[in-house]
Amino acid sequence: MRAEETIDEEGNVALLLPDGTMRYPLAECRYCHHQQEVRVRVGAKLRRSLAAMECENCGRKGLEVLEEFVTDITWDPPRRLIECEPDELYQDVRGFIKENVDFRFSALYDLCAAWVFHTWFLPYFRATTHLLFVGVTKTGKTRALETLKSLSYRGELGVSLTQAALFRSIDKKKITPFISEYQDLRAEEKVEIDAVIKGGQKRGEIIWRSVITPSKDYDVLTFDPLTAMAIGTQFTVREDIANRCFQIKMEEAVRRVSKFVDYEKAQFLKEQLCYLRFFTPRERIEECMTLADAWLEKEKIWGREYERYLPLLTMFYLCGVPVEKFRELVEYDREHQRETAQKTLDAIIIQELIRLFKEEQSAQLSLGAAARPTIKMSLLHERLVNNEEVAEISPRKLRVLLDHLNITVKRRRDGAYIEDEHLEEKLKFYDKRFALGEFERVERMPELDELIYSHVLDIEAEDRRGALIDLLVKLISERGFAEAEVRSRIEEMIEEGNLILYRDETGEYVKRG
Repeated sequence: MRAEETIDEEGNVALLLPDGTMRYPLAECRYCHHQQEVRVRVGAKLRRSLAAMECENCGRKGLEVLEEFVTDITWDPPRRLIECEPDELYQDVRGFIKENVDFRFSALYDLCAAWVFHTWFLPYFRATTHLLFVGVTKTGKTRALETLKSLSYRGELGVSLTQAALFRSIDKKKITPFISEYQDLRAEEKVEIDAVIKGGQKRGEIIWRSVITPSKDYDVLTFDPLTAMAIGTQFTVREDIANRCFQIKMEEAVRRVSKFVDYEKAQFLKEQLCYLRFFTPRERIEECMTLADAWLEKEKIWGREYERYLPLLTMFYLCGVPVEKFRELVEYDREHQRETAQKTLDAIIIQELIRLFKEEQSAQLSLGAAARPTIKMSLLHERLVNNEEVAEISPRKLRVLLDHLNITVKRRRDGAYIEDEHLEEKLKFYDKRFALGEFERVERMPELDELIYSHVLDIEAEDRRGALIDLLVKLISERGFAEAEVRSRIEEMIEEGNLILYRDETGEYVKRG
């Protein structure tokens, strides 16, 4: 790494060099070609400022750029280099994150620390991963974004944006963008964010945009969107966006965190991260990347998961973090990806259709009928309209989606009906694909209830608070149940009054109702 733009005490752009000293950028006289250092104010137009400067040699005005540098520094840059070791700095960064953010799953502190590190080493990687913080209001999403922004390479936190500003900042300034309240962005803003999420996850993908030139003609600009990105949102995003991110479920804090982010301490850590960026040999990064590649290959992790995990695991090896912690993160990530798949519109349609199918099947059995269940389209549409997770959906759109799912719809005199001779087989296929568990639910629920009650009873004998939910989920999932299914059933049993929820600073517990 050659140098890093910074700001001197007078507000001029300077270059922080690997030896820890500062110098000013070089410019050249357009007349006598004399080279000299120049002092350009932060935020000034570079070429306009240079054109007004006098040459130290011939005295004429008109300097030209000799080395490109950023003048629009909108982040807090490092102003010095502080020598450090990666393993010690990693623990300090992890501790700083823990001071400011409360995660229920401790390995997420390692995830965020490794992610911060990799933003400083992004030029070494062919792909990156984005972070997606999902949670309702007052669960700490913005605090998490603010904390990571204060540590990351050229981190910038925004709640609004324009297309040009976002693309140019990523392409020219190489920022690490943090977007808060994604759900409140206008539709056109979401389109641009989504383009960066999809195009910026892998090196070599380009975004094209049409612009109007001063002569009123159209021109095409290209942007390189490669960047690590972090987003906060109240609602689950589309599956094609979510599977490019590492999702972090945010919940209301149960322990005290710092009232404000300590930016002085963050700056101290950032100046050590900048030191590592300058002085970590390429050979060391490549060695750690080779170890990470071998582990992912051994675990049979390929495709997009491989692309997202490689930079993070490389940082684990660089900083001496036990790889078993990364295995925990993989399991956490996969579970949240499954939950996202469950919430896609296709999955919701299938879920409602399975429930209607089973209701119709039960009604026919009670009447002694043996015909295949047929389901009226208007009934399915009514269920979807009343589903809080579904936006507006017209009967026509529903018909198109069912056709896409290869489910046959036929018209009768009294309306359209789902009449598919292979409907049950198709529903079972989609039930498994979307990990809904609707067909297994009736068979397995009594067994699952019994396991939950028995574990809670055993733990209550040792701890009057009851069973720690995270531990309970882990214990029961070892018996062959999906963690998402166990957690969902526990929540249902709390709502039914069969379990009692108890919270303290150590976590959430349940006792028998």
